[in-house]
Amino acid sequence: MIRKNLFKALTISTLIILLVESGNLNSEERISWAGLSYISQANEIESLYPFSKSLESTIQPLLREITLKQDKDYKLITSELVNSDLGDNKTIVVALDKERITGGNLGGYCFWEYTVSAQVILYDSESQNILSIFPVGKRRPYVEESEDCSSENRDKKRDKFRFCQIYLGLETDENFSDEEFNINCLEVNKDKVKGGFINDIASAVSKISIKEKNNIRFVGIGNVDVQTAALDILSGKKEHSTHPFYRNKNLAFDKVSYENSIGQIFAKSLSSRLDIPIVPPLKGKAIGGSIPLSFSDSSKVANLQLPELDYSFDIKIRGFKKVKLDETALREAWVYGSYLTISFGLEGMHDQSSRIKNGYVVEKVKSDDLNDWQQFDYSTEIVFKEFTDSISKPNKKWVKEKTNLSFKEAKSYFSYVKEKLDSAR
Repeated sequence: MIRKNLFKALTISTLIILLVESGNLNSEERISWAGLSYISQANEIESLYPFSKSLESTIQPLLREITLKQDKDYKLITSELVNSDLGDNKTIVVALDKERITGGNLGGYCFWEYTVSAQVILYDSESQNILSIFPVGKRRPYVEESEDCSSENRDKKRDKFRFCQIYLGLETDENFSDEEFNINCLEVNKDKVKGGFINDIASAVSKISIKEKNNIRFVGIGNVDVQTAALDILSGKKEHSTHPFYRNKNLAFDKVSYENSIGQIFAKSLSSRLDIPIVPPLKGKAIGGSIPLSFSDSSKVANLQLPELDYSFDIKIRGFKKVKLDETALREAWVYGSYLTISFGLEGMHDQSSRIKNGYVVEKVKSDDLNDWQQFDYSTEIVFKEFTDSISKPNKKWVKEKTNLSFKEAKSYFSYVKEKLDSAR
């Protein structure tokens, strides 16, 4: 009798647990997955994103599968339309905003940098309003032994293979061949896809919070401005040649492209290291406060509404300086200095700022060629990461060496920034 009652009690308990879990599953919010799209008008996809577009049949299914495997606090719907009548009216889309190859001659070599970036966006499907946005991006340098560094003569199939490898996180370019292209790109085993751009996107999707919040605050990158002294250096008027990664069709320095890139690098640093959504700068991409999205199926288009910023970071690029640190008969060490000012506060009313600087040390053999602008870019990226880390925990030594603030001022400044960033989570 006792065993019978015990069995009955266990059965009832099991049924209750199953009912509760079933209720949790049914109450789990459903989010539509729109997949890969392009920030452009429909007729511009082929010209702005030629390699990503041609690789889409490989990228889309891998991105979908890897994203679905990520732990999330919502259910991602990929095989059916969500029902807006039941309140299922949110969509996640990956919006590519940059695909480019830049570079040129470096000694007897060609130095190229391949870059791809995107915005992972949560938006309201009915109003088209953006609810959250995470920037992601990858870049990879390649050096070729050649004296002909014209972009017109590059091997387009190899360019496609290199972008594919960036998406997948593979590095087998030295084995490039038709067979390698098939094995480690077009027909790649999904188990090989680790640490690539696809993984970064999937990770960003998993960080998106879909919980309803009252008084939501939006934080982003406001104004990015290259000051006159820095502009003279970047454009080749003083000390160095024109920055090879930011040139327009006339080979002149592209100020807007550089400012966009600096803002996006800082936005990515904030977003990835603090796990917070950051609205990036989209000069030349956004039209009238909206982002035009196009899909490979040209019948699908969207115009997402950018949120107005409550708080923003403004960045001033003040200058660059290269100084020899040490020298021996065979080797030499150089310091690449980057100088910036970062201010933060209510959009258009910044009352807190910090001058920051970084000295990136590079040791090299005297006979080796070095791309100075790549080192300056690294210097800037490093100080952005250090600045971001200081928001959570200011370092007294770092504050003294790399800012114009006292430690007391720095703690107050970073505490204020952290408080406002937390309101945007």
